[in-house]
Amino acid sequence: MYHPSRLHVLGACRWYSGVVTSVRHEEDGDYHVDVAPGPGEARFLDADNYTQQHGSLVTELMPGQHFAIPSVGDRIRELGTWVDDTDHGWNEIHPIWAIADGAGRVIRSIPPSTPVYDPDAGRHPHPRASVPGGGSNCTPGYSPCLVEHGGADYDCYGGGGNGPYFTRPNVVYRVTGSDPYRLDGNGDGLGCD
Repeated sequence: MYHPSRLHVLGACRWYSGVVTSVRHEEDGDYHVDVAPGPGEARFLDADNYTQQHGSLVTELMPGQHFAIPSVGDRIRELGTWVDDTDHGWNEIHPIWAIADGAGRVIRSIPPSTPVYDPDAGRHPHPRASVPGGGSNCTPGYSPCLVEHGGADYDCYGGGGNGPYFTRPNVVYRVTGSDPYRLDGNGDGLGCD
């Protein structure tokens, strides 16, 4: 996200289900997919979701994610980060990490598909790429690959770091080198474990 400070995390990985009420393509490249809550899901909404979003939760697909854009009327389940958007006042799932369709098939879009935004580059996404088997643009000593971004730091996803880049969720990295990103805090050869 290019302004992550505006999002207050309410829950890191949450499933939310309901019916799509609207789909909008935003200037920053995100798709806002508003989803009316299914049974038992109203707890995800706050007062502004009712007054400004017509009783729906804003859920966001980011540029670079490989999901089919849902249509109005679709029943879906989404896994993502549940946040309070302090700029707008409503709650959201932002970003979405997986979508289950009406048949229960789960489609995931986690890095390398998920873009990482460089705050100095405005609204232009820079996709995080994974190079199978390691490649010249991988940071030496990490497996799976952590793409080298000119010395910019990585932090473990879900940890207390400030990025600007984050590892994949729920992935433990083998560390076999100098550990420039300091992902192996206890020196056991595993990062983000």
